[in-house]
Amino acid sequence: MEGTRQGNHIDGQVRAFFQAACRVLPHHYAPSCCLPATRIAVEVLNERQAPTRPLMVRVVVHNPALVAKGRMAASPEEARRWRDEDNAAIAVCGNLQMLHLSWPGHVAALAGDRWLIDLSLPQLNMPDKDIHLPPLLAEVAPGFVAGREHMMWMIHGCRVFYRAYPGNHSYAGSREWQDLASHGPALREIREFLSAARHG
Repeated sequence: MEGTRQGNHIDGQVRAFFQAACRVLPHHYAPSCCLPATRIAVEVLNERQAPTRPLMVRVVVHNPALVAKGRMAASPEEARRWRDEDNAAIAVCGNLQMLHLSWPGHVAALAGDRWLIDLSLPQLNMPDKDIHLPPLLAEVAPGFVAGREHMMWMIHGCRVFYRAYPGNHSYAGSREWQDLASHGPALREIREFLSAARHG
């Protein structure tokens, strides 16, 4: 019973935070905001007794034209023909190591070892390729959390694959991750939103 109550508490906190963040963050950050968005998620949800940690991920998106093919291209030539004639496309986010002073990876939040929160998934949107993705809140399997298997969802006609890299913490070296104070305005607004929702 205690475990059920705790799980319900975490689920409720995650959903409330996700709603608040989807409203607030676009006013403060560009779509490619995985570092500040995840840093804020970790901060706010842990404050609210919903254990949350960062998780390095790689995202691969197949647009609707490629999904309709039913398979991957058999050769580079076929891939080029599909792209030119049928508008088939793949979008990728999340390299796995530092390159000089920039950080080209992708990090999401993992709440309760169950909920994946990727508030910056819209950075992969490509209207000309019919890719229109909202922020992601989805349940994930233990094998995904451990990095043993991928997760896949169909979102607005796109096939969206996630792979986790739990041993990679390269995001921690980024200034956007380390400098929590720089996210003060967004943090304050999200906390106020959650407080108002609780007392509304």
